[in-house]
Formats: sequence, C-alpha cells, structure tokens
Amino acid sequence: MSKFRIELTDNYTEWYEQASHHSSFTVFSDPDFLSVIPEEKVYGYIKKRDEKMAYFSITLKGGICKRSGFVIHNGIILSDSVFQLKLEKRNFDEFRINETFVNFLEENFKSIDLALHPYIRDIRPYLWLNYHSPDEKNKCRIYVRYTSYLKIGDLRRKNEFETIVFKGLSKGRKCNVREGRKKGVMTVIEPDVDLFLRFYEKMMANQGIKIENSSLELLGKIISNLVLKDKARIFVSYYKKKPIYATVWGWDKHRSYYLYGAGDPDIDLGFKGTICCWDAILWLAKEKKIDVVDFEGVNSPQRGSFKLSFGGELLNYYWIKKGI
Repeated sequence: MSKFRIELTDNYTEWYEQASHHSSFTVFSDPDFLSVIPEEKVYGYIKKRDEKMAYFSITLKGGICKRSGFVIHNGIILSDSVFQLKLEKRNFDEFRINETFVNFLEENFKSIDLALHPYIRDIRPYLWLNYHSPDEKNKCRIYVRYTSYLKIGDLRRKNEFETIVFKGLSKGRKCNVREGRKKGVMTVIEPDVDLFLRFYEKMMANQGIKIENSSLELLGKIISNLVLKDKARIFVSYYKKKPIYATVWGWDKHRSYYLYGAGDPDIDLGFKGTICCWDAILWLAKEKKIDVVDFEGVNSPQRGSFKLSFGGELLNYYWIKKGI
C-alpha cells in the first residue's frame, strides 16, 4: 500500500503558487489573507511518494489548532488530479489524504478546528477518529453548514435584465434591482475601508452586538491588505449622494466571495443591500471575468433567505471540531 505523508513548509510563496491553482483552494488560505491574522500559521503538503496530492493551511492559537473567526474555510485543499481519477481510485485517495491529515492534527495539536471546502465530501476519517473510545471528548463533532454558489458569467452580456442571472433572481430581488435603477442609485469602488467599518460597527450595535476595537481593527487590516494585493474591492452604493450600503468581495483564481456587507441601519430603503450586491456582481463578471460567486454562508434565517434569493446553488460543507 502506498504511503501518504505530511511535509510542512515555511515557503509561503511557493506553497501559494502551487495550491492556488486547485479548485478547492479559497481566498481564506491565501497568505495575503492570513498574514495579518495574529494566530500562528501552518502550511503543508500531503504527498504520495513524491507527488503532492493535497495542500493544507491551519492556524494555531496557544499551541492548539484554532480557526480564526474571520477564516471561513481552512484545512485540506485537494489536488485537482484527485478529482480526475476513476471513482474507486478517487474515493480511496481522498479517504487516505484526509486520514493522513486528521492523524497529523491528532498527534501534534490534540485539537481540531476545521471548516472544509464544499468539494471535500468524504469526512469518514474525521468521524472515525478514536472510533472505539468510550469518551466522546476524544471524537470529532461534525456540524453541517451551507453556502450558495451563483454562476454569473452570463452577466457579461450587454443588457442585464435579459441575462440568465437576472431571470434567476427571486421576484423581490428583481423588483429591488429595478427600483435601484429607477431611483438612480450609483455604486462605486471605495478605496478607503473606514466607511465600511463605520457601517459595520453601526449595524452590529443596532443588533445589540458590541464589536471590540481589536476585532474591528483586524477586519480593517484584512480588507485593506486584500485590496492592496488586488484580491478584493469595497463597493459602496449611494442614493441622493449619500452612502447607503457597502459590500466587500474578494476573489482567487476560481471564484469570488461575498466577504462582508453592512448598511446604514438609519436609512430605510428595502433595495439597498440588493443593489449593492448586484452592482458588485456585475463588476466582478465584466471587469474580473469571474464566473462564480460564493455567498459565503446561508446559515441563519435572514441572511440565508437574502443570499439564496439571488438564485444560487445550495452546497453544504462541514465544520469539524475536537478538543475545543
């Protein structure tokens, strides 16, 4: 039986150049995203002989595997060569890759905190870790989460209202877009993160959530660094020359991600979030030639309903935790 093994690396540039080409890579494993996060970073490969079958990135806090709250996906990035194998061989290799990875985490950190990419389907190695132990604390806890993938390539056609994407919107979203156009809402790319952060803090306060200054500062650093590296943009919608909503969208070589969104809670315009997202998606399709956006989570009733009303495909992914 061929051996799979872990190889760590501190050459983040080389790791990124290799890992980022594979379809289960996300911006949340990009060293440009992770570089401003205070947690320790661990990057590595999973090899079969000398072939790199998978890549991984995790963060450590206090010596344990702990995912930062701003990191949506972490852990395994499968080589696309695995997806191209015959089904029986693919199932075997994918299982062994994840088995090698979870054993590495168990032996070195005694904790697991992962949010796998939707393309990682076989989680049996995590379910079977310490399978016969009578103590449930020795086993992984698995949580099913959801996101939405929306295909947007059709928006590169001239008339937005004739596109497949627009026709796939819910009735309410279509009305929101048309109302935004009728009222002359303008959405621009904002170079400064401060406006978004003010909206974000105000929105959270309106929901009874106090955001620590350190968390707000870290969020600003993440966004600013991605914008600086040409891996994100801040979109702000204006109505009657007043900003009403802001969204932040990042991207990698495979798709774009709805990272963050916030509006002015004192401005009661039902279309404001929709038109800001719609204009951002139009720009991503036309200017960046992006074909798919990931709405990054449909896991609460209000946000889930809003994001799914754009007509995307519902995908599930797995949160895996042990020892925390």
